[in-house]
Parts: sequence; C-alpha cells; structure tokens
Amino acid sequence: MSLLGGITPLTLKKSLDGAMLRHEILANNVANVNTPRFKRSDVTFRAQLKSAIDSMTENSQLSMRGKTTNLGHMPIGPPIHLDQVSASIQKDTATSVRVDENNVSLDMELATLSGNAAYYSTMVRLLNDYYGSIRTVIQGRA
Repeated sequence: MSLLGGITPLTLKKSLDGAMLRHEILANNVANVNTPRFKRSDVTFRAQLKSAIDSMTENSQLSMRGKTTNLGHMPIGPPIHLDQVSASIQKDTATSVRVDENNVSLDMELATLSGNAAYYSTMVRLLNDYYGSIRTVIQGRA
C-alpha cells in the first residue's frame, strides 16, 4: 500500500462518503417533517466499516498487498475488505410518531444531524492531519 492510498485514507474516505450520504438523508427527513405518511430513512455504514476493520486486524490483514493490473493476475497478499464497504439507506417503517403516519421527530432528526456534522468534521480533520504529516515528512521539517 502506498502512503496516499493506504488503509487510513481509505477508511477516512469511506467515513466521509457515508457521513455525506447520511447528511443528505437526514436533511430529506427534516424537509418532509410535515408530509403525511412519510417514513424517515437513515444510513448505516459505521457498523459495516467497523466490522471490516475488525476483520482485517483480527486476520492480520493490515500487511502489504501487491497491486494487480490485469484481471488475470493472481493477487499477492491478503484481500482488503474496505473496498466492499458501502453506505446503505434504511427506511424506518416500524414506527409512527403522529396520527398522519409520519414518523419523523424533528428534535431527533436535528440532534442526529448535528451529531453527523460533528462526525464529518472530525473525519475531515483526521484526513487533513494525515496528509499534513506526510507533507511534513516530505518537506523534512519537524
């Protein structure tokens, strides 16, 4: 794995992609708070990402992997499961908060949206720090 395409930036990119999709879905929930029979949705990706990382560390799959340039090439090293992680949208049809069968709670959505924004900001900061440390090493300053 290269420094620019290793486990850390891939994990952070997957986290950012999932958080961005979740933000869009949560904003859609807020926009439809007064739509009769609207059912809220949410995005699941953190558990899937954690599971992929856990399986990689349990199986010692954080080691180097050879790059294949042709479908006929045999892979060298352990598989990277992070490539298979993707955010998925889940519709919550089990609950109804109101008489009009809409299940969006504005307070809950706004709280979740706020938490997701903090998560996204943290991932951006971590990615910036990662590339900043690489830049520092390349420039040779402490």
